[in-house]
Amino acid sequence: MPKQAFSGKLKKGKKISRKRDHLLAIKWKDIRDVFIQTTGREDVLVEAPSLRGAHQKIKPAAVLDYKYKTGVDRSDQMLSYYSFERKTIK
Repeated sequence: MPKQAFSGKLKKGKKISRKRDHLLAIKWKDIRDVFIQTTGREDVLVEAPSLRGAHQKIKPAAVLDYKYKTGVDRSDQMLSYYSFERKTIK
């Protein structure tokens, strides 16, 4: 991530993005800062339903695509709990 471009603070719902060739880097503020690097998306904001269904939220398209990757995140989380380098006593 380009440090100089993404060092500033953002208000909720705002984003900063930089593109070089085919790589897109986005910093988006929701509850926390979200950093995304992608090669397959355009730099657009899309309306998406909120989790509670009360109203629509505006999010970057790359964030909406990432919601289907939860299985990978869960797998990485579970692997972090169990280190394979531990010695065992038999």
